[in-house]
Amino acid sequence: MADLLESLAYLDLVDPVEGFLSTFRYADWNGAYRRAGIIGIAAEFLTSLAALNCWTIWVQRHAGWSGVEIESLLMRHGVRIWGRGFVGEQIYFRVKKRQARWAEYLLLRRGVPVTSGPFDPRNTDYAERYAPGSEPPMRKKRSPSTDAWLDRILALFR
Repeated sequence: MADLLESLAYLDLVDPVEGFLSTFRYADWNGAYRRAGIIGIAAEFLTSLAALNCWTIWVQRHAGWSGVEIESLLMRHGVRIWGRGFVGEQIYFRVKKRQARWAEYLLLRRGVPVTSGPFDPRNTDYAERYAPGSEPPMRKKRSPSTDAWLDRILALFR
């Protein structure tokens, strides 16, 4: 049965499309404009088109962590993920490149089996300074964003 479900998952067209669009949605448009004006916006567009403004994290698939648990952990700390999928024994997802260091640290500190190359090799050392499975304290809760309604709609498809 699992093989049938995995085969059907490869036919999923929603996640790739959502992943492509989210790369633009989570782009740093304001920062790009502040840094270089309209040229910055054009550069951010091209960076988004090539998916260079995000980082893909790979995690061992059957190692005690589901994609939902990983997403919940990262969301608690302000990191949104998109472009989810799996290949063989690996699951993957994307995060904003400007949040990749923080996301990787959170995962390593909680003991999530990250298999992708390190975004910041120092994160392994930082995570080892804490008890295995620990989690940083929660940050102050943010006010609902203007696109919270879109997040709720996208959550229905996950």
